[in-house]
Amino acid sequence: MGGSLGLALREKGLAREIIGYDPSQANLDTALSRNLIDTAMTDLHRAAASASLIVFAAPVSTIPPLMEAVASSVPHNALLTDLGSTKREITVQGERLFGSRFVGGHPMAGAEESGASAARPNLFQNATWILTSSTPRLGAKPVAMTVEEHDIAVGLVSHLPHLMSFAFAGTVRGTLGLERAGQVSAGSYRDMMRVSVSAPALWADILYTNREALLVVAEKYEANLNTLRKALESPNKAELLEVLKRFGEERQP
Repeated sequence: MGGSLGLALREKGLAREIIGYDPSQANLDTALSRNLIDTAMTDLHRAAASASLIVFAAPVSTIPPLMEAVASSVPHNALLTDLGSTKREITVQGERLFGSRFVGGHPMAGAEESGASAARPNLFQNATWILTSSTPRLGAKPVAMTVEEHDIAVGLVSHLPHLMSFAFAGTVRGTLGLERAGQVSAGSYRDMMRVSVSAPALWADILYTNREALLVVAEKYEANLNTLRKALESPNKAELLEVLKRFGEERQP
């Protein structure tokens, strides 16, 4: 995500110099070779000291401690934002340390791959970018939300589908097996399985940090799934048809 931001900033001419910080020299070398950044640094304080905009693009549970670690080195006129998929802990920490200079952000974009090798400049094009205030658009569509509304919304439209996909993949493995299922699969199977290949460590971090909101939407999903299950158990097919029609109509914009 951070590498894609670097490419987008470069493509639109919005940065004089793009400095990349990463504890992994290998990831920095990839970022330099792909022209994602101009300067690579493994020293967090040096990286922050001359920046006018600081973007925290890291696993969500690591962002609050990163903010704490870098706070003493951030220039007094620098703006700060993040690309984290959950906002409560990050926003509380950002506003405590940096006040109104911190803008919580979450671009609704991404892919199964991660790291500098997966960066692409058009990742944010036409993507919704959830904010607590304003930010350069980079082709994205900003949407203002409270922290609480954000975490419920992304729990519903992003995190719950990942839970469902991981659960579906586990069901396939334990019932038919991936190889056998793949022999008879079609589009709906591929759609359901696609995000289950996402990095487990990354998504465990995201899902866990948003667990309060995610448990709320998961409970609502379970209730609807139970309604469908009861309709399947009914000897009356019309009951199932009615539920499918109702849920399908509710899905339409």
